[in-house]
Formats: sequence, structure tokens, C-alpha cells
Amino acid sequence: MSIELTTNKVLYEPGEDVAISIVARGGLMSREDIELSVIKDSQEISRWTLQAIPPESEIMDYVRINDVGTYEITARCCGSEVKTPIMVINRPETPLRFVLVFHNHQPIHKYPSGIYHGPWAFQHTWSPEFYPIYDVGPLPTARQISE
Repeated sequence: MSIELTTNKVLYEPGEDVAISIVARGGLMSREDIELSVIKDSQEISRWTLQAIPPESEIMDYVRINDVGTYEITARCCGSEVKTPIMVINRPETPLRFVLVFHNHQPIHKYPSGIYHGPWAFQHTWSPEFYPIYDVGPLPTARQISE
């Protein structure tokens, strides 16, 4: 028997409904209780039970959390337990501004026939400009530069 536990988001505002989706598969021979709980700071703040109906059950339920904090939603059934974390935060006064810039100036080094050629990035990484750095990659290179 396996249980999947998901929520519609990971970040909520106080008083917003958290949509909880539970899918129970395999091994359900009869009605089984699925015990749900909400935990904050290692203390259970809410607990309720739903029923899974064989052979598979897809259940949707809602819980409203009013206090700011980090929570864990837990589902238990038939000896299995799954958890998913969520956060409840106050809406910031100004929207969060986030920019992700991806710059890729290298083409795919592959001919239409499927043969790879001209691996510029590989040759550049192993060129003499990086010696004596033999352990290459982003982390070792950053560590060497910062020293």
C-alpha cells in the first residue's frame, strides 16, 4: 500500500484554506482509515480521520491554518506514513521582486546526424588557465578564487 500526500501550494497566508490531496493505492482490501494531522513546532495542532475505499482512493480535503509558521501535514494508513511541509506567512507590503537570468552562449555541439563535436566547455574547463586547479567544477573553482 502506498500513500501520496500533496497540497496545492507550499506557501499560504493566515486563514487561507490548504487543499490536501491524498491518493491511496495498492493493498486496499477493505475500507481503511487515513489519519491526517497538522504539526507545528513538534506539537500536533489538529487531527482528523478520512476513509479510503478499495481498490484505490483519491481524497481531497481542506484545512484552514490561522497562525504564521512552518507546519507539517502528515497522513498515516496501514502502517505507512507520509509528510509534506507548508509555510504560513503574512503577505509582504511590497511584492517580492525576483529575476532569474539564464545566459547560454554555447550552441548544442551536435550535428544533425547525432554526432557530438567541438565540446568547447569541456576543453575550456581543462585549459591551462585553470591550472593548478585539477578538481574542476563550480564549487572547487569558487573556493580557489575566494582563497
